[in-house]
Amino acid sequence: CGLYCDFILQHWLRETEIVLPLSDALIAPISRDDVAAACVHAVQNGTGTVWELTGARSYSMTEIAAVASRVLGRLFTYRSCTPGPYFQRLTREAEDPWPLAFSSLCASIREGRYGAASTGFGDRLSRPQEDFEGFLRRCAA
Repeated sequence: CGLYCDFILQHWLRETEIVLPLSDALIAPISRDDVAAACVHAVQNGTGTVWELTGARSYSMTEIAAVASRVLGRLFTYRSCTPGPYFQRLTREAEDPWPLAFSSLCASIREGRYGAASTGFGDRLSRPQEDFEGFLRRCAA
């Protein structure tokens, strides 16, 4: 399962300046509602198929900042940083195990492990797959 949309909203859109060691890596965020719908479909249809559950579209953090600015009505910006200072900042701001967990997540994103968008499972849902902008609009409503 890919990175949840609400994780990005809760952790990375708390401040309007997003500073993460992601460079220009891509993320295909998925809503928990889409994961739940896929699980219901799998239980009801029992095909034994393995699905990659990610969002239908990949975004850079610059694009995520632009979407958040448009939907949430505040100017969000993204600035890439290096892993060392990011980890040091987290050790001051968060308790264990979060500095290591978030740093590892960012390394995985930089390595491209969260960038691929799903194309297959959205066809099995009874509704279109939700993109990140749609998720933010729903949360803002």
